[in-house]
Order: sequence, then structure tokens, then C-alpha cells
Amino acid sequence: MPKATKIIAPVVFIIVFLLALLSPYFVKRLPTKPDKKLITIRYDFGSGSTSKVFKDKVFYPGVYEFSELKLTGKITLQARKEPKGLVLKATKKIFVDTNASIDVSAKGYLSKANESQGQGLGAGISFEYAGGGASHGGLGGAGDISSSAANPADYGYYDVDESFGSSGARGQKGTGVGGAGGGYIMLEAPEIIIKGKILANGKDGKQTGGGGAGGKIVLIAKKLVLDGAISANGGTGATSQIQGAGGGGGGVICLPKKYSGSKEVSVAGGKGGQAIDIYTGGFGQDGSLGKIVYISDN
Repeated sequence: MPKATKIIAPVVFIIVFLLALLSPYFVKRLPTKPDKKLITIRYDFGSGSTSKVFKDKVFYPGVYEFSELKLTGKITLQARKEPKGLVLKATKKIFVDTNASIDVSAKGYLSKANESQGQGLGAGISFEYAGGGASHGGLGGAGDISSSAANPADYGYYDVDESFGSSGARGQKGTGVGGAGGGYIMLEAPEIIIKGKILANGKDGKQTGGGGAGGKIVLIAKKLVLDGAISANGGTGATSQIQGAGGGGGGVICLPKKYSGSKEVSVAGGKGGQAIDIYTGGFGQDGSLGKIVYISDN
């Protein structure tokens, strides 16, 4: 073997060994297990000019980042057994067109078929023949208008953090299903223009089920033009043979202190159901109004 070859071979071996040893510092390794937190997907890779237009799209829960975002169709959220939110951010502007909507209605807590009570922090309470409505920003209505039982507590309006509408109850002797609560949606950009709809409503109860509570909508912007409609209303309590179910409480909507437009903002409570037999039955209570919270500039 020539002398030059004898010298080069060990040098190559040393270089390969050092590269293998130092590779973790040069290559970002992918995690072996997925992160349980919300996944951030960036559509703007530092160019500062990337914009995205979506017509009809189903998003998975997570945080999505853009430079500009325009929505022209129906945007929904993939259903999950456990509620997770959707966050859309842009470094410049978010525009929701006239015929567009972002709908996370009934994407909060779900009712379980084998349990009489609802799910979530403000889960609906079961009454004998009908379920109570669930709470979130507002209180859910009882499944018996003459009942003195406590409504589930309200929550979720102290900050802009993720929270979801709870689900209604079905009733102790009921055969229905309580309505699912509304989901969570946040839009954040220097400028947000809404000409379409943003919905986070609770679902109506079925048969003997109470209404689900409204969800939570958060809009963070230096300039907000609201010419469309946003709602986080509670679901209606079901109508049953003996007793009407309770309506779901309204949800939570967080807005800047100053904004312009037609300002159609609703956090209405759901109506209580009515018994089919009005002579022997009664009404469920209406859910109460939710909360509209104004975000401080500080």
C-alpha cells in the first residue's frame, strides 16, 4: 500500500467519526412521540409575503400561522372526543368574506350516551324526567321550572385562554341526549375584517336532553371591522312528553375595546323546552345570557 494511502485512510476515519459524534448539533431530530399540546403550523417561512386563501376546509385542532389569510367558504374543525381549539394567526391581516363562515359549533364537551349528567366544568344536571342545560359564560337552565336545584357554575370569561361549552344532561329517567357545547376559536392579527360569520354555538338537546352551552370566540386585533355576525349561543332544551329540558347558557366572546361595523354579537341563552302534555308537564328553564369581554390594550 502506498504511503499516501496509509496516511489518508486514518484521517478519513477520524473525520467520519467526528461528524457522527457532532451530528445532533447540526441536525434537528424529530420527536419520537407527538407533542400533546396544540401543534403550530407555519405557512409563512420568513419571507413575509406568503398569503393563503381557503374556500371550504376542515382544520385539525391547532395553531396555524400565516402572513395573510383570506377565508371564502365554510371553515370547520375536525371533531374530537376531547375538545381542542382552533387558533388562526396572521402577521398582517385576516379577512372573512361575506359568504364565508368559521363554525366550531358543538365542538366543545360532548354528552356520553351511558351517563345521565353532562360533561365539562358546567355540565348539565339531570332532573327526573329531563336534563338541565349546561353552563359556560352563562348559566344553564334547570330541566324543571319549579326546581330549586343549583345551576352548574359559569366559567371561562376571566381571560382569552382556551375554554369550551359544557354539554347538557339527558335526565335521570330520560332517553335523550344532551346537546354538545360550543368549541373554541381565536383569530389574531393586526387587522381583522369579518363580513361573514363566526359561530361557536351549543347544540340543541334531543328528546329529554338539555341544551349545550355556547363556546368561546376570541378576536385580537389593533383594527377590527365587524360587518358580519359572531355568536356563541346556548342550545335549546328538548321537548319531551312529561317535562321540558333546560336551555344551555350563552358562551363567551372576547373583543377589542374599540372596533367598527354592524356589531352583530350574540351570547344568548337557549330556550327551555316545553312538555308535550301541557296539563301534566311543565317547562324547562331558559339558559342565561353569556359574557362579552373587552380585551385591554395593555
